[in-house]
Order: sequence, then C-alpha cells, then structure tokens
Amino acid sequence: MTRAFPSAAVLGTLWKRPDDDAFAELLPTTWEQAFALSERLRAHVDAAPRRLEGTVDSAAIVRGEIVSMGPGSVIEAGAIVHESCRLVLGQGSRLRSTSLVRDDVVIGPGCLVGAYCELARAILGAGTALGHWVFVADSILGADSMLGGAAFLANSALTKGRTIRVSTPEMRFDSKCLHLGVLSGDGVRFGVQALASPGTIIAPGLEVPPRVVLNGYVDAARIKVLRRRFMNEWIVARPGTSDPGALDR
Repeated sequence: MTRAFPSAAVLGTLWKRPDDDAFAELLPTTWEQAFALSERLRAHVDAAPRRLEGTVDSAAIVRGEIVSMGPGSVIEAGAIVHESCRLVLGQGSRLRSTSLVRDDVVIGPGCLVGAYCELARAILGAGTALGHWVFVADSILGADSMLGGAAFLANSALTKGRTIRVSTPEMRFDSKCLHLGVLSGDGVRFGVQALASPGTIIAPGLEVPPRVVLNGYVDAARIKVLRRRFMNEWIVARPGTSDPGALDR
C-alpha cells in the first residue's frame, strides 16, 4: 500500500546542492526519500568508488569496511569502525580517537568527528564538525554544521514500537518510521548539550542555544523563544548580569 505524505516543499529549503553530484543525490527531495534514509545510504555506499587515499593509524580499530577515504582524510588511533559499518570518509575529514561509526555512514569533505562521538546511518555535509560525546543516528546534517559537546540527536521513540511523527510549517503527520533522527539544514550550530527529539526538522543557518530540547519544525521564531528561555534560566537568574538583552541582538 502506497503511503500518502503531504507536500515536501520544506525539504527543498534545507540544503544547497553540493558540487559532488553523488553526494547531492543523498539529499532527499520527497518524504519517501527522507524516510528511506537507511536504504538510500546502503545504495549510495554500494555504488561508491573503492579508493583509500587517506591515512588509517595502525592503532585504529577497524572491524568493518572502509569503502572510501579521500586524500588527506585520517582515522586516528583508537577510532572504531564497527563490524557493521561501511564508511565513506571525504577528503580532509578526520575521525578522532575513541569515535565510533556503525552501519552505513557517509561523511563529506572537511569534516571532524570528535572524541567519543557515535554515528550510525548518518550523512554529514561538507565542513561539519562534531565536538566530544555527540550522538547522531538516522540523520542528515547539512554542510558547515557544528554540534557542541554532548549534543544528542535522538532517533527512536521512548515507547517501544511507536513510529515517529514529523512536523512541517503546515502540519504534523506520521512518518511510519521506527527510527528517524534529525533533518538539519546547512549551517546549523548546536550549543553544548542540546537535544533534538526524533523527527526534528531544523531550518538552515540557525544557532541553537545550549541545553535546550528541540522538537517538531524549528525555525528562527522558535530559536528566539529558546534563546530567551535560556537567557532567563541561565543568565538573568545569575548575579552580575548587566545586559540580559544581549542574546536578542
């Protein structure tokens, strides 16, 4: 039975088409594509050219398959390529020591995956950087994103067997997916310990305050509310704050 989803116009606002046509094909333009991320990743990795032009430290723990490494890419000592993993690592990208990649993972050029990060069934756009202790699964991060330390992109509901609901500016609907993380636009920056609920969609170019919880569709208006909440809870409440309106500028 064919699923009936609403307009996917919001997906067209999240990412600019990268120069790499193969990578560009990974970015969904329909909900059907977005909700079949795992299958589309598998097909992309199947078709990826086998080339190892980077450096794998002899003390890295490689039990899966490194499908492709671009020139200047590095897998440091102590980084873990899980036995389930098939990794595509872009030019100049680096997996820091103690980072873990599982299942099919595609990392664009110029990316950094910090210590103790975990990636599974994920796409990282060019120039994306993950701080320490970041979790990303069943998710797409647009180009030039930044996730501060201990940011967490949840990918499954608390209730076992419950499917993930997705919100757009127009409506909320059921994705029919048991596992769905975050669809995050280009240039999004997450403060430390930010948490995104399953199925969150984040408009491009936003700066997410530290220690906030995201859900649904997140645009500039939502971020303004979250910043004000952060200001009230973590700045105004502390003595010595002389300019509580600074975060609004």
